[in-house]
Amino acid sequence: MGTLNKLFRQFGLSGLLAFIKIKVGATNRIRLRGLPHGIKLRPGTSDVTTFKHIFAHGDYDIRITPPPRVIVDAGANVGLAAVYFANRYPKAQIIAIELSPDNFHLLRENTRHYPRISTILAGLWPRHETLRFQQKGVSPWGYKVNNSLDDNSISVESVTIPDIIARYQLDSIDLLKIDIEGAEVELFSSSCESWLPQVRHIIIEFHDRWRPDSSRVVRDQLVRFHFKESSTVGENVVFVNTRF
Repeated sequence: MGTLNKLFRQFGLSGLLAFIKIKVGATNRIRLRGLPHGIKLRPGTSDVTTFKHIFAHGDYDIRITPPPRVIVDAGANVGLAAVYFANRYPKAQIIAIELSPDNFHLLRENTRHYPRISTILAGLWPRHETLRFQQKGVSPWGYKVNNSLDDNSISVESVTIPDIIARYQLDSIDLLKIDIEGAEVELFSSSCESWLPQVRHIIIEFHDRWRPDSSRVVRDQLVRFHFKESSTVGENVVFVNTRF
């Protein structure tokens, strides 16, 4: 079933027309049946594609029992996944982490009506350091960490999973969503033994096209810490901690 048919079935004619207006650049805000607040997107960017994958194709439509109480959204972009989770799991505490200042500005705007969503401008990393990154190619909305000293690079501080656990006094993370543009290699290559046992579910998009073997690095660590692969939804792979 195509994107437009799926949007019509889920959100009616008004939702379908709103998406078309966004896609052709007639507006930058979309309101959907079932969502109490509008969402702002940047027409002509990957925001529109991300919206389509999350709200039309259900790329985060996974079953978690019992419903998650704590969700960490690493690579939150402009907040679409966080908004999706907040409406699906209204009692969940959601911590959204985003590296790009431009994306973060829109993330804050899209989540400001959701008091259970906290936002952090930082890059998820295995240790504390200043990260330098550049946009990928010509698109202003895609970024890749490379710690370059180039004049065009952008600097932002890192945050670790143990930082998040301590800052928010978490006993565990029920759902860790990871879409960090290849930095999953570093995240799972160093010190993950200090936090992986506290995570119940992981949904991750791999970036082997930019970081060869990134999926192998992550899978090796997840197997080591008793995670099993449970499903694939769109570009995302879901893992479950069998020790919970």
